[in-house]
Amino acid sequence: MKYRFMVFQSPLRLRVRDIGRQVCADRNVDIIKGFPSNGHVDMFVSVPPELVISDLMRPIKGRSSHKIQREFS
Repeated sequence: MKYRFMVFQSPLRLRVRDIGRQVCADRNVDIIKGFPSNGHVDMFVSVPPELVISDLMRPIKGRSSHKIQREFS
């Protein structure tokens, strides 16, 4: 069974959303639908054909993790 900690409270949730938007804008990715819930973030995106999904997710997860740790620690 998978356990998720409910870590995305109001200010943290908004910051994660903003960071995801910034990374997608930098890479010319359109966010069709996205929703940060309490334990994770769901995103439905339109990715250009020359961009590999893992090359998009790596900076989203890396930047958000790094910035969140620095800002909310």
